[in-house]
Amino acid sequence: MIAHVTVSTVAISKSVVLSGFLGFLLIGAVQAFYGPAQFGLRESYGVDAVSVGVFSSLLFAGSVIGISSFPILERRCGLKTVLLGSSLLLALGMMGVALAGSWGLALLSVLVIGLGFGGLDVGFNLHFATAFGARSATYSNVLNAMFGLGSVLGPLLIGLTSDYRQTYAISAGLTLGLMALIASSRLRSSVPNAAPAKLHWSWLLGLFVLFFFLYVVVEVGTAGAQPRHLRDALGYSEQAAAFYNALFWSGLTVGRLLGAAVALRVSAQRLVLTSSLLLVVALALTHVPLLAPFAYTLAGIACGPIFPTGLVWLSGLTSGNAAVTSLIVAAASLGGVAAPFAVAALAGGNANVIPSALTALAVALALLNLSLLWQAKGVTRDARV
Repeated sequence: MIAHVTVSTVAISKSVVLSGFLGFLLIGAVQAFYGPAQFGLRESYGVDAVSVGVFSSLLFAGSVIGISSFPILERRCGLKTVLLGSSLLLALGMMGVALAGSWGLALLSVLVIGLGFGGLDVGFNLHFATAFGARSATYSNVLNAMFGLGSVLGPLLIGLTSDYRQTYAISAGLTLGLMALIASSRLRSSVPNAAPAKLHWSWLLGLFVLFFFLYVVVEVGTAGAQPRHLRDALGYSEQAAAFYNALFWSGLTVGRLLGAAVALRVSAQRLVLTSSLLLVVALALTHVPLLAPFAYTLAGIACGPIFPTGLVWLSGLTSGNAAVTSLIVAAASLGGVAAPFAVAALAGGNANVIPSALTALAVALALLNLSLLWQAKGVTRDARV
């Protein structure tokens, strides 16, 4: 079983909080840039729709490398140094995309972005999940809400500039501001002066890995399949389907902000379970045509608290073990890759079956959540947040 260890707290400052929020705003925007940027990329380099997908794939590949490397680098160099290095990679990669004169250089640049993306993702998630003591779940939810806000603002920025190169250059400049914030902060490892804990595999840890993987399958699968269901099965226009899809992502952000408030009075375990059950109800309601658009928004709200609060729950069991957090974030990233295939396997080519496919995945997630609670008995602590 995962050993029960009391989580230490560290001194925090406004610059730590602001750097985390700005960092997640930036990586949220970077993840969302690809959608509207792909058309400019195709025009700039003369690549087709299939080839341009490699650009997005390399962002993911780089992020997995960055996530996987984090525990070793954090142990040798310290959290602050790793976050500074990750920010520098993010800035260099984004400036590279802005200036790249060839497709090969653009692909290399987005791989560099991914390396920085992964380091910032796992580094700030780990720190916010452990460094704020009894308020860690609240701060973690707000941190991840910033990611959602960035996902909304990123495409808007490309729309305002009408030039993906200019958007990447502006974002690179903002990343320099992030580096200044990190450099001026009192940011340090969440468990100071502690020997690195060994990563012990167990049924409980395996269930957590599967839970976070499946959660992202549900989140990304819902976001990806919703427009197709609304358009092809229910007859909504592409514009209306896109609007309701934006509401799903907005709901995700709102859910995390609500989770931050609720987490002040409810344990992390209970908040994750409640959100998982609400997600089942919301996706079940997508079977009702009149309710479907709004049910998807409710599903976004239900999804919101699950990842950040679940990470706080797990961190309370592992004393903020960086290796465990990296494993979880990597599993979540792989869930995003698997999501389209999971929905396709359950729904096939029939848009009418999408609600049933998504509901089945949500039920599996809730059952896995209940299994986690059962396995964690005697190990968890009632971490009030």
